[in-house]
Amino acid sequence: MAASDRLRGVAGPHAAERRSDSTGWYLHIDYRADLTSKVAISPEVTSLTWRADLSGRRVITAGVPYWADGSRSPVDSRGAREPGTVLFDTVYRPGEFEPAVTDTPGNDAESTLAFLRAYGMPETPSASDVMQATLFAFMDWTLSNEQHAHILNLLVATNEAAVAGSGMDRIDRPITAIAANSTANPDFRYLLLVSERTGRIVGVETTRRFPSDDLPAGAVTSYTLWDAEST
Repeated sequence: MAASDRLRGVAGPHAAERRSDSTGWYLHIDYRADLTSKVAISPEVTSLTWRADLSGRRVITAGVPYWADGSRSPVDSRGAREPGTVLFDTVYRPGEFEPAVTDTPGNDAESTLAFLRAYGMPETPSASDVMQATLFAFMDWTLSNEQHAHILNLLVATNEAAVAGSGMDRIDRPITAIAANSTANPDFRYLLLVSERTGRIVGVETTRRFPSDDLPAGAVTSYTLWDAEST
């Protein structure tokens, strides 16, 4: 896989780090008095740092919301907050933070496998199981390049993931998207976004495979990016 070659040639953490910085885009459906609905996209910026004694801090800040249909009118949805608003500021005293894994995982393949299993991946995972466990793990940790490579190799080994194409993510980085239908909920499809510059996993997108009452097939229901400092 080309990403593995890139991972060997770029700088990255030498070991997993107890921190996670992400930006997520989430749907908020605003139901109106006239029985219509309108969908707003509300970005949230999350910064988490924690320590071996399980103390730490998580701050979630509102980004600039916008209407999913492209309307330019101000978003007045009840689900959207003023940009810059601190939505949550949680301080964890020693022993209060509860990640699925507390000890720094090793860089070898077996350690990475055990790490993902702790985040919910079954013994014989589907491609979407790997992606979902990766999403959960990345909310607590920033992993090394070697660990990213093992996750990508694990995806290849499932024989279920497919390259969906190349493009730009929401902060204009070139990426390759790897797709898999969810085995937990067949209504959804995952796209794992891999940086074409670094080979690191930099995002996960979830889309609807089938229409619902409020959303068409193909609608993006969540979108999370990491490594925002990478260009």
